[in-house]
Amino acid sequence: MFFEAAGLEIIELGLLVTPEKIITACKKNKPDLLGLTVLQFDSEENILMISGNLPSKTKIIAGGPVFTANRGFARRTGIHFTAKNVAYFIRFLLQFESKVTYIEKTP
Repeated sequence: MFFEAAGLEIIELGLLVTPEKIITACKKNKPDLLGLTVLQFDSEENILMISGNLPSKTKIIAGGPVFTANRGFARRTGIHFTAKNVAYFIRFLLQFESKVTYIEKTP
């Protein structure tokens, strides 16, 4: 996969994981990055819960239709970087020297 080629370690949590499980995994592993694919427009409360409870060093990179349709969503929810497509995502990741990255899709 692209991430391993960039020298990143990936811990996949799966699809439709609760905010609590994401927060617990991040507190345990203290990743540099948390990757989220946000597919639903009613995810704001969940994203706020996640972003407000992460280790201070963990930055959130996210993508999905919500960010195209609602330009203020990332700012309101504490997302540090939004990727328009996989090329932007990979370019961002290649700039990072990270040990652990989470890739997760949230409801």
